[in-house]
Amino acid sequence: MPVLKIKETKNLWEEICHEFAKKRSVQDKKDDIQEFDPSKHSAVFYGFSFDKNILDDESLIKDVDASASHPACFGYSLEKFMPKSSLNNSKTSTKDKNECTEREFIESFVFPTLLPALEQMLCEAKSHKCFERKRTAFNACDFLTTFLYQNNPFVDETEAQTRKSITLNEIPFAKEWLELHPRPPLPKSLIWTEEEAVLKLQAFYRGYVVRRDPEVQELRQWQKELREENQNINQRVEKFWSDETKI
Repeated sequence: MPVLKIKETKNLWEEICHEFAKKRSVQDKKDDIQEFDPSKHSAVFYGFSFDKNILDDESLIKDVDASASHPACFGYSLEKFMPKSSLNNSKTSTKDKNECTEREFIESFVFPTLLPALEQMLCEAKSHKCFERKRTAFNACDFLTTFLYQNNPFVDETEAQTRKSITLNEIPFAKEWLELHPRPPLPKSLIWTEEEAVLKLQAFYRGYVVRRDPEVQELRQWQKELREENQNINQRVEKFWSDETKI
């Protein structure tokens, strides 16, 4: 025998108590209290690497001279950061690429040249709207090849200046590869700019609207019939004169 259950309804007093209990549980939540850390709030630590020292006597803070050192630095040893350029120079100068490990070779000799190229590639891809469209004419591999060839750090200044104006098709190994493996032409939708595509679409639509006009259609039909009548007109003229000469 089926049993019917009636949904229990809360009275107004129970709803008020329930809402009050929710608010109270949020307010009673304990905060995570931490000691003040000057390294996270003081601008004195900017540009320095620091380490906190364990002090046995906290009363030494009374002897700190604020004119010579900032009070926030008490209990910390600071060391100034070296510029990235000097770090890179020191790494490349102290390491031999023929004796270093794979990781050291990549970090010291590959990344200093490759990372700026990747950064420029992303900027160029953004200018071509590669992050907004599904297909574009931009080829990341072609850009990296051209950029790395133009900015090769192992060539002299004269060669570097001549390489600045060289395009992908003028690079010797790229030119040889493209001759052996020619690429299919890109579609017009990837070659045209937005302004050129707008002009093409507008011109096509204007022509379509004109061709729909009844008078224009009648004129086009008459021109078609005239072309059919005048087809092989040279042969017809020659045949006419040959018949006339026979007579």
